[in-house]
Amino acid sequence: MDTQLGILPLLELHELQQGKKEWKAFLPTVVDDRSTLEARIKLLNAFFQKYLPPKFGDDEIQKLCPAEMKEHERLLSSIFNMMEEADHVADSIREKVRLHLESKTQLREASLAS
Repeated sequence: MDTQLGILPLLELHELQQGKKEWKAFLPTVVDDRSTLEARIKLLNAFFQKYLPPKFGDDEIQKLCPAEMKEHERLLSSIFNMMEEADHVADSIREKVRLHLESKTQLREASLAS
């Protein structure tokens, strides 16, 4: 990696200032000299080619292991359904506790009033 051209600091600056903005659109805003700009673009392209893994997204994963992906989706759906069920049970528990505590409070108030 050629540190004379400041590739890594430029990438860090880009991440800080622009977030996910395309680096090719960002680079000309910080590099004025055309020959330096072209050299940096060439180095960045070489860096990405050498060190970044090839694109391997959902479509590729689905093709590689369709049965596992289907099972994974089924399990996630099951988990979400159980979480929804658990929320309903928790609501029921809270309501019973609230009613119980209200009844205790009313009994205590009644005994204090007597």
